[in-house]
Amino acid sequence: MSTGPANLPKASNPPPSDALALNIGRVDWQKGQIANAYEAAKQLGSGFKLFQSFDFTEMDCNLNDFISRTNTFGGHPNQFKVNGKTFISSFSGDCLGNSGWGSLKAATNGFVMPFIWGLENQFNSWNNLDSWYW
Repeated sequence: MSTGPANLPKASNPPPSDALALNIGRVDWQKGQIANAYEAAKQLGSGFKLFQSFDFTEMDCNLNDFISRTNTFGGHPNQFKVNGKTFISSFSGDCLGNSGWGSLKAATNGFVMPFIWGLENQFNSWNNLDSWYW
């Protein structure tokens, strides 16, 4: 699929979206596609927002890599933010543990809302998460 500007409005046309999740794994070509998507959103000039969603079932659990990937686009005008904080999502991510999510949050000024199965009735013990979905 092309990440050109012509494809992004389709994602935001009725109903309107707050942002579009860019699911990403470990394969290097995906980094380039993420950059293309942010550039395409910028070219739209509409303020359309994007955020990265890290697929931990596909990626190594490398905290420094996630910090780098997040900070690369944290200041981008089309980065989705919550209360001024870079929105960070995931599929899985229990490998980071509560302290790893806290480190990611601190190093990126992030708002972390991962999907981590098995946290039901344990959310209070994962106090570094801003929210989570199930």
